[in-house]
Amino acid sequence: MEKKKTKLLCDFIVFGAFLLLLPSVGLGQTTVNCPGDNLQTAINNAVFGTTISVNGTCNESIVIGFDKTGITLDGGGAATINGTDPIEATIRVYSRLASIKGLNITGSFYGILVEKGGNAAIDGNNVHPSGGMGIVIVRNSYATITNNTIHNNSFAGIVISEHAAAAIGFLAPSDAAAKPNNIDSNGTGIFVSNNSSARIVGNTISNNTGNGIQVAEVSHARISSNVINGNGQNGIFVTQNSGVNLGNDTGSTIYDLPNSTTVNNGGYGLKCTTGGYADGRLGTLNGTSPNPTSFTSNCINSLIPFTAGVPGVPYGVGWGGHDSDKPVAGDFDGDGKTDIAVYRESTGAWYVMPSGGGTPYGLGWGGDLTDKPVPGDYDGDGITDIAVYRTSTGAWYIIPSSPGP
Repeated sequence: MEKKKTKLLCDFIVFGAFLLLLPSVGLGQTTVNCPGDNLQTAINNAVFGTTISVNGTCNESIVIGFDKTGITLDGGGAATINGTDPIEATIRVYSRLASIKGLNITGSFYGILVEKGGNAAIDGNNVHPSGGMGIVIVRNSYATITNNTIHNNSFAGIVISEHAAAAIGFLAPSDAAAKPNNIDSNGTGIFVSNNSSARIVGNTISNNTGNGIQVAEVSHARISSNVINGNGQNGIFVTQNSGVNLGNDTGSTIYDLPNSTTVNNGGYGLKCTTGGYADGRLGTLNGTSPNPTSFTSNCINSLIPFTAGVPGVPYGVGWGGHDSDKPVAGDFDGDGKTDIAVYRESTGAWYVMPSGGGTPYGLGWGGDLTDKPVPGDYDGDGITDIAVYRTSTGAWYIIPSSPGP
């Protein structure tokens, strides 16, 4: 299995190098003006190295067949291909070294489907077909997916499945900056499953109704430098003997840095079940649950928790976000640094993120509609105590951080 995945990744490093050279090949250029011209006919007549410039709106579902190696579809950022087959793909790719760029891709159930050993560079497209999946890479295929907007797909924005692999947000490991995709308002943002792998770098994955990223069924993903915000379930969900590496333990490249959350996801920042594992840096991944992560007993947690305070480096962190949350910062762990914390007036819950690297926690104290949070060092031990003042009765309720006399 590892040999097969390694071969796929090696193939695509070669593929990326080929794409850099492709514009200089100049073997052919043709233009399709829609409506009127037939795009499938132009593809059928194309030879290796041909670029097909697409204008207007082409109402057809097309296939780039096994024998059409090295052709490019270029919509110039304005053309549309509107698939007419409701159960198929607007663009189906079987060939090697296909390039699809600058197109508005609508209609059909799939936007772009790469399968049966095909490979493709998918760059700068707006992908929102009428059905359930935006970009699908399956059955021993590979793709680089860069600079696309992928939205409003009811099942998933991107699917990598059945022994497939993908580079999402970059072309080659030598890239110093990401080529980010915007993946929003889908079911799941990115779904990696069934013995597949993906490297997901520098994208914005937001407002999907399910998980931002889901890795399942003995699959693996390297996930770094992404903004993962406001997804309906978890930011990242790993399950069924799968694993994720969240950047690296150290380093500052786009492949090393952790992921971030500035608008909390609906569940956890990261959730792991059923024999999964997570390694690397948690970063500021977060959800509305009291803790940013959830690991069942059969999952391996090798994450380094988020720690703020790198000298001179501004940062943001998602913590809170409920309408009734009030900031109540204080030194709750006694390390001499102020901890990020909120008090949720609607439930009387305190949520604290210790600056010393401890596990974030939630604690119920208060909850009366007239309670006001009044944290302070009431016992003089240098640690902020959790406390509320109940205005309806004039009572103070304090949890001392040190034992009483």
